[in-house]
Amino acid sequence: MPYLEWRRERSYLMPRSLDEVIAQDHPVRLVAELLEAVPAETQGELGFDEPANELGRAAYPAEVLAAVWVYGFMRGIRSSRRLEEACQEQLAFRWLCGELQPDHNTLWRYWQRRRQALRVLVKRTVR
Repeated sequence: MPYLEWRRERSYLMPRSLDEVIAQDHPVRLVAELLEAVPAETQGELGFDEPANELGRAAYPAEVLAAVWVYGFMRGIRSSRRLEEACQEQLAFRWLCGELQPDHNTLWRYWQRRRQALRVLVKRTVR
């Protein structure tokens, strides 16, 4: 029986999008839908409606950081360093972040400021 052909340098006529790679019934899509349906009062607690600071480096959207934490909890990842690694290496996290790669300090600072609201959001997810 022959081996399957494989090459790391394989090229495609059209690049694949992450949306094609992530199955329609993948749990990460549930997290994305959940965060799109967050009630207005919870959006404020999670920082979704805070305007970005015009000075300095562009900030990560609060929606992305919240999604990373919620999906991380679903996958059993509770470390900001492991979440950073997941955003760089795991396809589902990369899809969820829209290819943004927040570092562990950014993730940790968001967790520190929004801990209570994230806990409420995770409890709603379980329900």
